[in-house]
Amino acid sequence: MSEPLRWVDAGELAALRFEPGAVVVIEGIEVAVFPLGDGYTALVNSCPHAGGPLASGIRDGDRIECPWHGWSFELATGACIQVPSRPARRLPVCVVDGRLSIGLPAAH
Repeated sequence: MSEPLRWVDAGELAALRFEPGAVVVIEGIEVAVFPLGDGYTALVNSCPHAGGPLASGIRDGDRIECPWHGWSFELATGACIQVPSRPARRLPVCVVDGRLSIGLPAAH
């Protein structure tokens, strides 16, 4: 069963600069947002290896590489290529009327 979510407004999508990811701060959590396919995906902006900023990483297709030590993550799932047991934390994304919302656990 899925964890209940609450959706938090992250601002106007048009205001974000994707280089390659855009950073938004939601309730003290840095979130890296990336365009992916026809939509967007979001990862907590901290590599699980050493805390590197994923939004500043190197984009290679549907993957992002941490700029500090080179771990690569699937943008769609957060799965780590080098160490499958250490995924990046992915957060759900929703865009309505040009505004970006990020799904956080209801208990957060």
